[in-house]
Amino acid sequence: MKLIILLFILFSNFAFGASKIVDYRFGNQIKGSILSIYEDGRVHRTERKGPVHIEELPAEVLTNEALALLLQYIDVISSSSQARTAVGQSGAGSYSGYLYVFKNDVKINVRSIEFGNLDGSPQPIMFNVAPEARLIEDLVFSMVLRPMSF
Repeated sequence: MKLIILLFILFSNFAFGASKIVDYRFGNQIKGSILSIYEDGRVHRTERKGPVHIEELPAEVLTNEALALLLQYIDVISSSSQARTAVGQSGAGSYSGYLYVFKNDVKINVRSIEFGNLDGSPQPIMFNVAPEARLIEDLVFSMVLRPMSF
């Protein structure tokens, strides 16, 4: 009976645990990075090093100071505007993805790079203009093998 209660508590914490505050995905058909940060500071990372070589990295937890700064940056960029540009060349092997943060369950774009057309035209990029958005990028990109480029 104690085991059943313990399993219920563990499942409840997992299923109804902390909300996601950062969602990052960037890559192509072969390689890519996925990272999630939760409001309790937990960090979940997965790296795709090949079509069938997916590696889940050990769990990490942000320090209280790092988490507080991240939440402060999210608060600032939640009221900042977005800009759009296009760079690079789309096509097979092109990298695309996004870095979103969440405030009160509302998704806020930090940076997103669309796949674009397969005709070699530039890839559309949308990004938050606040300087704090670059600080969020610095934190996330330092934790993954495939940081967004452009």
